[in-house]
Amino acid sequence: MTALKGKDSWMPVEEQLSHMSRAIQLDPQRAVYWETRAGYRIGLHDLAGALSDLNRAISLSDRPYLRFRRGAVLCERGEFQEALRDLNRAIAEQPANLQFYRPRAMVHIALKQPTLALADAERMVAGMADVSYGYYARGLARAALGESGAVEDISYVIATRPELVAPRRARAWIYGKQGEDAKAAADLLAASKETRWGWEPCLMPWELQTGIALLETPAH
Repeated sequence: MTALKGKDSWMPVEEQLSHMSRAIQLDPQRAVYWETRAGYRIGLHDLAGALSDLNRAISLSDRPYLRFRRGAVLCERGEFQEALRDLNRAIAEQPANLQFYRPRAMVHIALKQPTLALADAERMVAGMADVSYGYYARGLARAALGESGAVEDISYVIATRPELVAPRRARAWIYGKQGEDAKAAADLLAASKETRWGWEPCLMPWELQTGIALLETPAH
């Protein structure tokens, strides 16, 4: 409870994690403790630690949401086939939970399956049109397919959630593919000024797949 209340008192995440680790020591059979600590570790970008905790939580009390969280972490680590297995299972067991579709769309893009990614994105947009990440996923899928509307989708996300970094980087990537170097550079510059908000696993998986930053400033 000290860890959970720490969010309201601006307790550092590292301190909250320490309290949760103590809770795990006292009662290691509580799956929710492992799940909660995994969330803290994700926030600290400790993906190996988060994966270990999620593995333990799933072994104690498997459920779709844990598969979704682990799938997103696996995606961020570049383990796309493993991620897809978890996300497919989460969606099969709870198909109405639309948040599960966003990381699966990203995995499909990483696996060069943009048509499947677009289907997941369209499902999100149709089911929760006021949530920006459906448009984000659709914009990336459209870009991967070479379809029109990609910039418009990402621009909508930027307009409604201007504090997020990933959409500006994504739009820069799209502009770069279209030869719009000046616009790409402008988005990269804007993204570089704000790096705190909106990170979560499996937003830009192709960078991990290829091992290079596809959004770097063009050399020419």
